[in-house]
Amino acid sequence: MGLEDQLLALVVNKERPDLEETKTELIVQNNEFTIKLKELEDTLLYKLATAEGDLTEDVVLIESLEEAKAVADEISIKVAESQETEIRINVAREKYRTAAARGSLLFFLLNSLNKVREARVEQGCIRFSGFRLRGTH
Repeated sequence: MGLEDQLLALVVNKERPDLEETKTELIVQNNEFTIKLKELEDTLLYKLATAEGDLTEDVVLIESLEEAKAVADEISIKVAESQETEIRINVAREKYRTAAARGSLLFFLLNSLNKVREARVEQGCIRFSGFRLRGTH
């Protein structure tokens, strides 16, 4: 994430804290979905690996598969909804992009001006030292 994106987050957080809060919640929610899906996968793989006999007659395993499918379907629906919400949030956030871009530009301009100032001070010291040395001889 570059400086402009960081400033965008700060500007939006100041102007529209609801957007940043919702965006943060979506990130947390998506992470929880990823963890839940991984847990389901691990559980199913374990049950399949430890199943004995005919898998089609293992009622517990079949019920676990059905439950996992239902949870995965539910998560898929919620992920699709969160993607739509994230698109709307990003569109709203982009309205503040110009302020963030100007802030980023201002930062780099001030940083450059500081370098120019340091160089001029250094040149002034060198000239003063040379002037002083010539004056004392």
